[in-house]
Amino acid sequence: MNASLIQTAQKVFAQSMCFGYAMDDSSGRPVEKSTIVELPGSKVITIDLPEWKVVDCYFTNPSSDKSAGQTMIWHKSAPVWTMSYGGTYPKVVIPFLKRCLQWAYLSEQFYGGRGPEFMEEEPFTYVNRFHGTFTNFKGEERIYDKSGARFGHHWYHGMSLLKS
Repeated sequence: MNASLIQTAQKVFAQSMCFGYAMDDSSGRPVEKSTIVELPGSKVITIDLPEWKVVDCYFTNPSSDKSAGQTMIWHKSAPVWTMSYGGTYPKVVIPFLKRCLQWAYLSEQFYGGRGPEFMEEEPFTYVNRFHGTFTNFKGEERIYDKSGARFGHHWYHGMSLLKS
């Protein structure tokens, strides 16, 4: 596997996520989203960079707090990395979740493609447990309230698509 290509893909991931879902509403400008006609209800954020393309496609159900999605990275039109995720969060924790994700993406640290291992901001606590590296990983993040009750979670997993 080309270590240099993987290192660049990891940097591209962090930089692209700074323009995606986690940054929506925080910069004062809305993130541009599209949809895929064949996937009704899809929300798609596309970041085009020289030689690179990052697409985050996710779904939410208006009658629940559940969501699921996939992030893909291409280099020169070839897929090189993927991450799938899904879970449930009530709307009340979404701003806190976005701040957790922002922190990780802006620091360019890889915590399984999600937020840091631990972050606290009254009244919530974010905990992320993951195993692996950018090339092969899985984990789960959870948000708790100050009493310790779980307010939601997301599982995730991903891997490089390059030959090892």
